[in-house]
Amino acid sequence: MRRFISAVLLVIGLLFAMPDSYALAKDADFIDVRVGKTYAILDRVLLSSRGGFSLVNKGDKESKLMNIDSNRIYVSISFTDSRSLDIFDASNNYITTIPADGSLVLGPEEGSISTAGISYRGYIGFISGTSGLILINHVDVESYLYGVVPKEIPPLSSEEALKAQAVAARSFVYNSLKKHAAEGYNLCDTTHCQAYGGLDGEHPNTNMAVDDTFGLVATYNGLPANTVYHSSSGGHTENSEKVWATAIPYLRAVNDPFSTNGPNSSWSVVLAAHEIEDKLKAEGYDIGRVEGISIKERSESGRVTLMEIIGSRDSVELTGAQFRTLMGAITFKSTLFYIGDEAVYNSGVLYATDSRRKSELEVTRRGFSVIGKNGETTNISAITAIGVSGIKTFGIKNVETVMDDEYLITGKGFGHGVGMSQYGAIEMAKQGYTFEEILKHYYRNIELTIFYR
Repeated sequence: MRRFISAVLLVIGLLFAMPDSYALAKDADFIDVRVGKTYAILDRVLLSSRGGFSLVNKGDKESKLMNIDSNRIYVSISFTDSRSLDIFDASNNYITTIPADGSLVLGPEEGSISTAGISYRGYIGFISGTSGLILINHVDVESYLYGVVPKEIPPLSSEEALKAQAVAARSFVYNSLKKHAAEGYNLCDTTHCQAYGGLDGEHPNTNMAVDDTFGLVATYNGLPANTVYHSSSGGHTENSEKVWATAIPYLRAVNDPFSTNGPNSSWSVVLAAHEIEDKLKAEGYDIGRVEGISIKERSESGRVTLMEIIGSRDSVELTGAQFRTLMGAITFKSTLFYIGDEAVYNSGVLYATDSRRKSELEVTRRGFSVIGKNGETTNISAITAIGVSGIKTFGIKNVETVMDDEYLITGKGFGHGVGMSQYGAIEMAKQGYTFEEILKHYYRNIELTIFYR
């Protein structure tokens, strides 16, 4: 006869019943993180652990409900009841049945649990949904952060930058505990929440940064701040309402010179007219042949807030964020961009220079050329120019390839631009700023508070 553990005897846990004040109960430092793919109804999930498994209640992990001696077990949705899960050993011998609501979790007798080639600290639970079986890593916040911080910032960065990232990631957790409450868990393991690599993704440097800032959270008016972050601001961060329509008092645009020389501080891409047309049409905008693109509004930080794409039959207005999503957010790295000739020289006159004199240079979308003493014209791949922002060197090779039916777009920064610039934080740390100074530069008027012990 099957050994069925009744859900009536189980205590669900405290995660989704946390009060608005975020006062922490004994077990509230554990969170549920969705990991891996969703398994189909008939799939079997393999779990491995060196010393076998223990079955426990999330709300009372000190009391074991069952010991499982097998180092490898399979979990699948029960054939007789989709609200239940069957557990088998490696030889396909039936062990027990448990509810498929995530209230019971499997912990390792030794070390960690591995599934789909990834190892995790803490416990593994399961939720059976309409789309299939969802895996949950029930893990304490600090162990979770071990697997987050090295996925979000290069682990060889300066110590203070790693600490700033650890505090920002921890604060984000406590601000976002209800982000996936409707689905039955707190956070997912993708950049929709925070990238999470489990035990295998950890690095000693970032583990130390988490330990050195244990429990430290950025708060505003006593509550955990929504400490969003991005790769690089390109020189100026953005107000939250320009990206998400809601003005958040600590997510204010700040001048960010620390983000002007790092990775992705500048970028360029050439878009063919037909590529823009095809992507617009896929979204329901059939404007005919693209004949021009006009920037209509920019925010104070310089990001595009409104633009118009003019077609042979119609035109369409989009926000910069909509256009970025349309073109692909990885290639089209930010909304701080310029189009066409604006991309080559953003206002002001360019001058060709040598060691003795300067002379005005004509600029076109086709690029630059130099006429020598013999009258021959030579194309060049780069030029040093004096403009309104000082002396800069412009690469020309991308400009030369732009045809009449293409648009050269250059931009600055990578990401939404709100909150902390990660490469800005790295540069600040290199210049001797502490992690507290870094955080208070990007998040205005926050406090740093030990949130739990």
